[in-house]
Amino acid sequence: MSSAVLRYARALSHARTADLVAVPSVSIGNRVGFAHFLLGPASQLLSVPAEDTGVALDDAHAVEVLESRAERLTMQLPQGVGNSNDAADNASASASGNTRDLGNPDGYTQTDWDV
Repeated sequence: MSSAVLRYARALSHARTADLVAVPSVSIGNRVGFAHFLLGPASQLLSVPAEDTGVALDDAHAVEVLESRAERLTMQLPQGVGNSNDAADNASASASGNTRDLGNPDGYTQTDWDV
């Protein structure tokens, strides 16, 4: 999941746009919920390993949506921009999903799976 978020954040940064996303998460008390992120050119994110809580997240759809959006943004960029290989490229997820343009002049979009 974190690799998909990082890859999408990178694609948004290269496209000079932003998106508000909600991703499945587990709280300290092992409660399943959502973490909300505003991703864009000024995002400063990191990913670190976490202890296995034994709580299974159903995050396959969220990963697919993020991967699809990252792929779509990367394909729209000029050749050579946003196509670098780095740590975010180590995730293995495939793409599908929709982006709904809210007509915001700042380019923000809303996910179809957030709260």
